[in-house]
Amino acid sequence: MPGREVLWRIGIARTCVNLLEKRIWKSSIRLDTKIWLYKTYIVPVLMYGCESWTTTRYLCARIDASDTWALVKILRIPYNRHITNPQVRAVSRCPPLSNMVMKRLLAFFGCTSHAVLLMKTITMQLLLRFTSLHQTGNDLQEDPTTRGSEPLSRI
Repeated sequence: MPGREVLWRIGIARTCVNLLEKRIWKSSIRLDTKIWLYKTYIVPVLMYGCESWTTTRYLCARIDASDTWALVKILRIPYNRHITNPQVRAVSRCPPLSNMVMKRLLAFFGCTSHAVLLMKTITMQLLLRFTSLHQTGNDLQEDPTTRGSEPLSRI
């Protein structure tokens, strides 16, 4: 099951929220402080390793549902008030966590693709340099243009 780690993380985050319920969520701490504590202590537990997740619509919905459940618990909204998810998000001023997951996935993909492109470029530069040195027979001589901090800048 590809979403096993996501569901595992959701379970750990739910446990953390439940452990903090008596001391933090039901206390007289200001609401913005509770939201800050949630973003600082619970969200990282849930989002750990999300760059490598294979997300589906179902998993994104589960992530958002667990996030909304935690926010409802923090805001102390009873279940019989029937408040919609956008209303909960408006009160808490927290965007859906699935947006954060997708943002991190795209950033990770961008870094990975950039690193792959950089490695291909360096490999091609080294290959061209090696073939040009090998063709001229100067592989033992040092090229004076490669001295300094950027040896591949002139290739």
